[in-house]
Amino acid sequence: MIKRLTPPDLDLFIQLTRMFETAFDAGTPRNASPEYLGKLLEDPHFMAFAAIGDGQVWGGATAYLLPMYHSETAELFVYDLAVREDHRREGLGTALIMALREFCRLQDIHEIFVTAHDADGHALKFYSSTGGVAEKATLFAWPLDNMD
Repeated sequence: MIKRLTPPDLDLFIQLTRMFETAFDAGTPRNASPEYLGKLLEDPHFMAFAAIGDGQVWGGATAYLLPMYHSETAELFVYDLAVREDHRREGLGTALIMALREFCRLQDIHEIFVTAHDADGHALKFYSSTGGVAEKATLFAWPLDNMD
């Protein structure tokens, strides 16, 4: 079952963030407090979807609505999408993409985008297999913790 998480689902959201830590082998745990995560679930520009089985989070996605200035709509930026290793190849990733697409259809949002590193062949293949169209771009980042 795919569920859009709301503030009463804070425990599931915490499970989702822990699953992301494992799936992405982050090395260092994410340290957002439950209070912060609860506020995030209240933010209308943030959303989290979870693939749930047996009361546990098996996968999920987080995304941000980005209001556009050139038209009265938004685009959806998928920030994280992952499925637990023991539940991959069960269609959960595709179901999460379909849930995001359905959300956008209902909100009259016409574009979803996600970044994937060129070295992450699995992600590139997955997003292509779900109908994503690759666009060439270069992502620039400014790590502010190292600025003089």
